[in-house]
Amino acid sequence: MASLLADRVPLPGLVRTVGSQAHTAWLNRTLWSPRHLLGAVRLPLHWALRRDYSAPHPLALAWYLTHACPEACDFCNVTQALDQEQPAMSPAQAGALVDRLVPRIPVVALGGGEPMVYPGVVDLIDRIQHRGGRVFLVTSGTPVGPGRAGDLARMGPAMIMVSILGDEASHDRRMGRAGTWRRATAAVRALVAARDPHRTRIILNCTVGPQDAEVLPAVAALARELGVDGLRFTWLSFLGASERSDHDQDSLYHVIPDAELAAFDPAPLLAAAAAVEAEYGHFVEFLPRLSPAERQAWFRPGGGVDRRCLSLWHTLFLRPDGQVVPCGHLQEAPLGSLLDQDLGGLWNGAPLREVRRAQGASPFSICHRCCKV
Repeated sequence: MASLLADRVPLPGLVRTVGSQAHTAWLNRTLWSPRHLLGAVRLPLHWALRRDYSAPHPLALAWYLTHACPEACDFCNVTQALDQEQPAMSPAQAGALVDRLVPRIPVVALGGGEPMVYPGVVDLIDRIQHRGGRVFLVTSGTPVGPGRAGDLARMGPAMIMVSILGDEASHDRRMGRAGTWRRATAAVRALVAARDPHRTRIILNCTVGPQDAEVLPAVAALARELGVDGLRFTWLSFLGASERSDHDQDSLYHVIPDAELAAFDPAPLLAAAAAVEAEYGHFVEFLPRLSPAERQAWFRPGGGVDRRCLSLWHTLFLRPDGQVVPCGHLQEAPLGSLLDQDLGGLWNGAPLREVRRAQGASPFSICHRCCKV
């Protein structure tokens, strides 16, 4: 057993990977039934022992429902990973796909772009839940007015995550237009007021980059004031410019100039993160789960972490046009369409098994600072 593990990844790295994934599962705990959590326990063993890089049946579908979005976030890797916006499938096609996949895949994470601008998104959520699936909705909140908040609350998706990126000025700047903070916070207030807390967990998400030391306390205080169930700080996914030139995967990525990265002193940011954790306890989570040394390495040129990706083994990633992709950061590497191919042939077909093999042998450049590791 130990030798098999060593073939894939050093044991300490495996332990940190599994620990970080378990931490994420705890934060998203309303998405998982006890049966699904028990199924997830065998993933690391399956990863270590299977020699053909096939995977158990996917536990989750990460569906980039549309690439359309009214915002222009300055760090968004989804939009930067595209030469052009991919066309979204029709509501009829999306509904038929749900009928094929749910509840075989028990959890559906709807993101984008902005999923709330997709035509018929509320009906699609309702359809997923009527078939026994659990929905995780990821939204900027800006298209969610009081009426739509009420509709969502009545359906009771398992989890709604809303992006809040700082105080009003910093949030609007990073989103790319004025008024987004007010619309997003109004949406959160409406959702919290209307939802059944026993059915729907609402959390905020804030992406944390080099310039964000001062926004962490403000976002944490706001999350408490809004009455949400938790706050997720996500370490920024990016590449240094030199790292980007060495990157051999077919994708673009958020890039920080080498000089800017070399000049950055992470001490104030990491101190602010530690202070927020000390004040708010388990109400606040930083993902991925990093040791103090790994937090330092995250912002060093050539840094990040050396971890293998378990998401390749448990989550199916789907583009708006129905193409399956290895992950959300490799959207320009389609493996085949779920609109005309079967799930098993794509999930354990040769192309995705080769991605698992290659990433297991040596993580891709974009994997070193990915929020999913």
